[in-house]
Amino acid sequence: MQARIFDLSNNDPILAGSNTGRRMFNSLWELAFSSKDHLFVLDFSGIRVVTWSFVREAVVVFRKRAREELPHLYPVLANLSAEVEEEVVIVLNQMGEAFWCFNIDGKRRIRKRRLLGRLDPKLQETLDLIDEGRGFDAATLWKSTNSTESVGVTAWNNRLASLSKQGLVFESKVGKQKYFRPLHESMG
Repeated sequence: MQARIFDLSNNDPILAGSNTGRRMFNSLWELAFSSKDHLFVLDFSGIRVVTWSFVREAVVVFRKRAREELPHLYPVLANLSAEVEEEVVIVLNQMGEAFWCFNIDGKRRIRKRRLLGRLDPKLQETLDLIDEGRGFDAATLWKSTNSTESVGVTAWNNRLASLSKQGLVFESKVGKQKYFRPLHESMG
């Protein structure tokens, strides 16, 4: 599902304040319940300015609640202008959060993808391995890494679970085994 933020804001290119953020959260939350897709794209095309408080209330709170209550849903950002991206990065860095951001064309193909914000170095390493396609479960990652640290499968599993909780990788189950894959695989 692609939620066009510009349309949800009544075509207002400037999104400022906590109240505006909470109204946007409510609009996104209503759409989330009707979404059949796993990837929930917050498309910022046409938005020129966002404030810290808007991003916190609309974007960060939405993803946190969606990941808690609608675990099949993975919110990502898309089509941020340079000015909006700058503000989003400041917010995410200050909050210790990270978000996938895609540039998506009219045919829903990813033209560019990047991780915005801040991620613990060990989580970043794990995300990079998944993104490279080197193992999709904790045991495979444990076996395939040449890491100098002596961590076991449990540590890799905790890292994967943390990335999934943050909505940065897809999680699926086959029996009792959990598998993880990059979010961008579902588009294009």
